[in-house]
Order: sequence, then structure tokens, then C-alpha cells
Amino acid sequence: MSERTFYNEKQVREEHHLNKHTQEKLDLLNKWIKECDPNTLLDVGCGNGVLTNNFVVNNGALCGLDFSLSSLQELEMPAICGDITHLPIRRNHIDLVICSEVLEHLNDTQLQDAVFQLQSLNAPHIIITVPNDETLGKNSIKCKNCGLIFNVSHHFQRFDHKKLDYLFPDYRLARYKTCGRLVRSYVKPLLRIRQNLGNRWTYFSKQRYTQCPNCQTDQIALYKPNLISLFTDAFNAVVTQKKPYWLCAIFKRK
Repeated sequence: MSERTFYNEKQVREEHHLNKHTQEKLDLLNKWIKECDPNTLLDVGCGNGVLTNNFVVNNGALCGLDFSLSSLQELEMPAICGDITHLPIRRNHIDLVICSEVLEHLNDTQLQDAVFQLQSLNAPHIIITVPNDETLGKNSIKCKNCGLIFNVSHHFQRFDHKKLDYLFPDYRLARYKTCGRLVRSYVKPLLRIRQNLGNRWTYFSKQRYTQCPNCQTDQIALYKPNLISLFTDAFNAVVTQKKPYWLCAIFKRK
């Protein structure tokens, strides 16, 4: 499975670490966990445990699940190697499900299957975090081998709170909150000029590892500005505002 290979890469795992921004999200999630007071908590798509290892569950059982075996080796609690589209967990055995920074990595079919699986656990509460109304094309790259244009971080979905609410019909959106570093969206016509005329795709100013999801070619994303990209970046900064990067939502079973 090509995506499993990508997420098993040490460089990808190291991108996720605890800093002041992830600490802000962690504090919010721990607040919601305390309010739910679960006996059992399952973190689906826990990755290397940067959040999971710091969840506070008073006298409750905490378990992480991810399809990257190498990431699970960094967890400090029981872990399951599994896929969100085929959860190996029985119904009515989990009090709180957390799924943080996972849904944006799924294609349309996988997203539908994943939401079905999350709801099928029948947990009283589900907590979801995703990028906040992300401009997907902003951090794209063109594969040097096959020419595919793809998001460097393998993000394939864009979410706002209304879309999340629509995705989970068996649950009621109880609350949502944005947090994290401030990022700027990109106006689509300007982005097309930047990419098609300026041939500038990614927005990362530091080298970042990625892998083509089509041909699995390893690549390094790095933004080197030119006159066209400098113009579009400057104009975009005038007409857009920054907003928090993450959208966090807590759902209650109907």
C-alpha cells in the first residue's frame, strides 16, 4: 500500500512534534476529554503519539490505532495496527473516539468508509480535528517522474464545521473551535497564475520530504520565489486574512 510506505517514513513522523501550537490543541482536547470522562478512549490515526502520549484519561483505558507500524512503536500505551476504513473494534466498547488530522488524508471513498466505521463504534462522543478550511492547492508539488500534481502532505479533503456536521448524521455537533498557528488562504485565480505561469507550487520555505501517491517517487518540496510568485504572494496577502490552522469539533451521539 503506497500510502502506508509514505507514513512509515521517519521524516514524515518527525514532522509531528509537540510545540506551542500543538500544545494549544492538546490542551483543548484534554479539556474535552475531562468533560467526557471516558472509561475507554480510542485515538484513531494516532501516528507517532505526539498527542496520544499526552492525553489525560483519569482511571480510563487509552489505546492508539494507526496503520503505520513504525509510528506505533513510539506510543507509550497499548496500540493496534489497523486501518480507519476497517476498524477492528467491536461496537459499544469505546466511550470516546478521537480522530485527529486523519480525515483530510482520505480520498472520497475512504472518507465515506471511515465515517461509517467511526459512527459504527457507537461511542457516546467523537472528537475530530482537521485543517481549517484549507486551500489544498497552496502546498502542491508536481511529480518530477510522472507529472502528477499532489498536496505535499497528502491532504485530499477540505473541511469546515458545516461539512463535518453533514458527515456525521448519527451525531450532533456539540461544539467546535479553531486553534493553532495562523495561516493564510490563497485566492484561486492568483494561485493558478502562481503555479501555471510562475511554475511555483509548494509554499514551504524549508526542505520537506514527500512522495508521489501515484508512482511513489521520493521528492523534496522547497519554495524558491520568482517575480511572478512574489507578485501573487504579495497581492494575496492584501486581499486575504490569516486564520487558525486547525478546526476541532466534538460530537455527541443522538
